[in-house]
Amino acid sequence: MAAPTSTAGTITATALHHYQGLNLMNIRKIASIAGAAGLALMASPAAFASPADGPTAKIPDKARVTEVVSGRTPAVRISKATYLAGAKKAGAVVTATQQRSITASTSCWRWDAWRSGQNVFGATMWKSHHRVNWCGDWSWIRVHAYTERWGETFFPGWKDKGLVQSGGRYGVNWNQYQSWTQRKFCYVEYFSCIQESNPYTNTTVFPNGAGRYN
Repeated sequence: MAAPTSTAGTITATALHHYQGLNLMNIRKIASIAGAAGLALMASPAAFASPADGPTAKIPDKARVTEVVSGRTPAVRISKATYLAGAKKAGAVVTATQQRSITASTSCWRWDAWRSGQNVFGATMWKSHHRVNWCGDWSWIRVHAYTERWGETFFPGWKDKGLVQSGGRYGVNWNQYQSWTQRKFCYVEYFSCIQESNPYTNTTVFPNGAGRYN
């Protein structure tokens, strides 16, 4: 695999170090060979830094996320009034025809699939919520389904930076509704985050109240 170059004919030692995992001795050998071949080799202090000297080394263990855990609450039935009130609050458009379709034979559910970042001690640093609301008649999704998305932080220095991406597909008159969420959480932001997490959740729910996530 060709080594990365910064300009034509110039190989950066930093790029070699991070790209191929070269140590200082190997970089010096390459510098010697490159010099003999008339090829410029540009070094920078970062090329010789130990990974332990990087930004994440500055995070105390109690603040550093070492594991991302995922889970879900049980799907619970909600009243038609609760569903419609939530849809209005979320800005979801529920037509008059769809409102009429919420009959006694139609059930509505709410289900929260979440991801959380935990430190080495098992304490939660942040949590991303992805709560789906939908109604079905056990065969088809009958009303506009909507997803509520929000984030929480639990340790000083961690901030919820909002959505990276979100979306949904299928829904009304389909046998499923899919939606996805990706958020950004940042620990102590200067020019960039000392540690950054971008948890992603994808769910599929069905007109009988069942669902799955990943």
